[in-house]
Amino acid sequence: APAPAPEKGGKEEKGGEKKAASPVLHKQASKSASQEVEHDELMLHTDDVPLPVVKKRQEVMMKVWKDINGHDKAEPFKKPVTKREAPDYHTVIKKPMCLNDVKKKLDKNEYEGSLKEFSADMHLIFANAMIYNQKGSEIWAWAKELKEVLRGEEKPAYGDLTPDAPPPPTPKPAGGGRGGGR
Repeated sequence: APAPAPEKGGKEEKGGEKKAASPVLHKQASKSASQEVEHDELMLHTDDVPLPVVKKRQEVMMKVWKDINGHDKAEPFKKPVTKREAPDYHTVIKKPMCLNDVKKKLDKNEYEGSLKEFSADMHLIFANAMIYNQKGSEIWAWAKELKEVLRGEEKPAYGDLTPDAPPPPTPKPAGGGRGGGR
């Protein structure tokens, strides 16, 4: 049987596993000058959360990211989807997100200790894949599995660090037959 459409552009590796094609990075809108305030360590601080709590949250977010990024089915979700892989992806998916984008935000302390924002971005990765790809496709199934792994890791990892509500449920897939994107 032919490979599912979402695998288009992948490379065959030993054991029949697919490796995602290396997509070209797209540029995201840069922050406005008023948002680019330099704070060295205070960059981690939010107005209502003590710095030690923000640092602890940063460590927790990094651990959750590493666990998901290291999962055996994470490869398709690491890099942005390109127009070459899926020409209509950015028409269907209005807010693309990938694991590398989340890592960049973590490295730049853009979450400023917000588990809610981090969790929203992580869930967005898999929600986008489940919206774009046909239900039952390999990429859709991997996204569903990783979303469940993420949910399973969040509660024990976050513990009582946040009063934030859980992220909203994943929207239903937009359609059938599209392929090539995540």
